[in-house]
Amino acid sequence: MQARELIRRYQLGEREFSAVRIRGLFGMGKADLSDADLCGCVLGSADLTEANLRGAKLRRVTLAGADLRTADLKRADLQGADLRLACLKDADLCEADLRGVNLRMSNMCGAHLNHVDLRNADLEHTCLKGAMLFKADLRQASMIDVELCGADLTEANLKGAVVQTQQLAQASSLSGAVMPDGTRHQ
Repeated sequence: MQARELIRRYQLGEREFSAVRIRGLFGMGKADLSDADLCGCVLGSADLTEANLRGAKLRRVTLAGADLRTADLKRADLQGADLRLACLKDADLCEADLRGVNLRMSNMCGAHLNHVDLRNADLEHTCLKGAMLFKADLRQASMIDVELCGADLTEANLKGAVVQTQQLAQASSLSGAVMPDGTRHQ
């Protein structure tokens, strides 16, 4: 299905597009696909800058290399999604379900990740510079070589996360966070 066709059908009220291979992914910026079911879709390298994907069902979706700068992904379900090399700079992912997602080498600078579920996520080599992770659940997340400079991890749960102390020291706040060893940071 062509991206234009998907957007046209969405505008006519259709919401179910799961497992569809979508072509012509450029020029989808600012698209409104809120609450759409795109589970299992292949959207690699899509231009979804400023797109509205609020509440969308995106389980197991392929968004590797996609441009999601400033996109609204609030409360989206991205369980098991492939977001390797994606640009999520300044995106809003508050309350999103990102369990088991692959975010390896993604740019999430300035992203809003408050109350997000990142359990068992692969965040290796991801840039979270200046990201807001208030009360984020990062249990068992792989955070090897993650850049956390200026990131706010206030009350985040990092229990069992694979992350080095010097990486956490870059964060602007760890107040009340549960550390990888299960202790609470003061």
